[in-house]
Amino acid sequence: VSAGHYTSYSKHVVTNEWYYFNDDTVKKEAPNTDECVNEYIFFYQKR
Repeated sequence: VSAGHYTSYSKHVVTNEWYYFNDDTVKKEAPNTDECVNEYIFFYQKR
């Protein structure tokens, strides 16, 4: 993606830990459900 500001949360399937991705920064952080009112979710699974 070439423009804009993108963030996401991802949950590790083995450790069940949440990670927050913010452009070039990654930190261990669970999502705040009060802030996630207009979010999209996609599920990807390797075949």
